[in-house]
Formats: sequence, structure tokens, C-alpha cells
Amino acid sequence: MKQIATGTVINTTNYNLMLPVATKTKIFPYIQKLHKILYMLKKFTPADLLMLTAAFLSLIFSEISWFKGDREAALFIGLWVPSILGFAILIKLITNQK
Repeated sequence: MKQIATGTVINTTNYNLMLPVATKTKIFPYIQKLHKILYMLKKFTPADLLMLTAAFLSLIFSEISWFKGDREAALFIGLWVPSILGFAILIKLITNQK
């Protein structure tokens, strides 16, 4: 636990976070969440980032096709997302066993 000049106590046991005195604002919880997300992204390997990017782009292209009116192509492309993520999990499991 760390005490700041205003008397606000911040739990820094899980991650190091140097924050300004203005911690009583509504933005503070969002800063903590953003810090946790960035910490998680640092643990990703290049293969993880590639698979995540491919799944995200597939989702975006599916939505673009849907709103352009090509609904069958959008559904087809949208089905790639769980397949890509499932393949990424399989690769992760195989590499963790070795």
C-alpha cells in the first residue's frame, strides 16, 4: 500500500503505478484497467499478436461486409473469428507442452 499526499491509499502490490495526486477523479479506475491491459499485452508472443490481429481484422471485415449489404459474405468471414482464436489456443497448448 502506498499513501499519496492527499491521503488516498493506492494498492500497488500487483503492479507498479506512479500516479499524480489527482486520484479521486472518475478517470482513475480506467487508468488502472488500461495499465492491466498493457501489462497483459507485454506477455504476448509475436504469434499471439498475429493471431489476435487476424481475428480482430476478420471481425472488422465481417462487420463492414454486413453493413454494405453483403450478408452472406459477412457471415462467412465472421465464422473465421472463433476458428482463428481456436487455432491460436491449440498452438499455445502445443508450445506449452514442449
